[in-house]
Amino acid sequence: MSTKDVVRATAERLFALEGITSVSARRVAEVAGESNNSVVGYYFGGKRDLVLAVLQYHTDRTRAIGARMLAERAPVDLRGHVELMIRPLVEHLAAEPAPTHYARFLLAMASDPQWRAELYAEANGAPGVEEFGRALLEGLIPAVDAHVLRHRRRLVGATVTSACAEFEGRLERGVAAGDWGRCGTFLVDAVAGMLSAPSALN
Repeated sequence: MSTKDVVRATAERLFALEGITSVSARRVAEVAGESNNSVVGYYFGGKRDLVLAVLQYHTDRTRAIGARMLAERAPVDLRGHVELMIRPLVEHLAAEPAPTHYARFLLAMASDPQWRAELYAEANGAPGVEEFGRALLEGLIPAVDAHVLRHRRRLVGATVTSACAEFEGRLERGVAAGDWGRCGTFLVDAVAGMLSAPSALN
């Protein structure tokens, strides 16, 4: 691992476990074993750039998986669309060296008003997201009103992020049941069920 990669991975772990706001660039350098406290500035520019570098490292990989899935088979039903939203993340986490911290890093970003918008901007650019939104509006689930689906869709990101973060922590503690593949299947089932369930608000 290069020094830059060590610093990025260290920052990811600290941000995930302690929160983004509470971790300084100096602390990242110290935990990374660097005597030069300006190492973050040298490689990344500043703390904001470091946070975005962590996000970009993983986003590049999850988007590549999503693009591959989309090229292999474009979704034609609700489950296919949900698979495309969830599988790239869990497949990427399964391929990363254990223990991973990315799901908890995502939760830290989503929980921090300062960083939430950055996260959502990246998420909205993932393969299939625009098509999924359009399919929902064009009658993918005709039994549920569009305004209900819009609100349910907002819950999807929070549900997947928090569930993956919890599962990641359980994996690290050695108390998880199953693996990332099973976690992904559970989430696809849960999200598809939530989106398609009959609504009393119709």
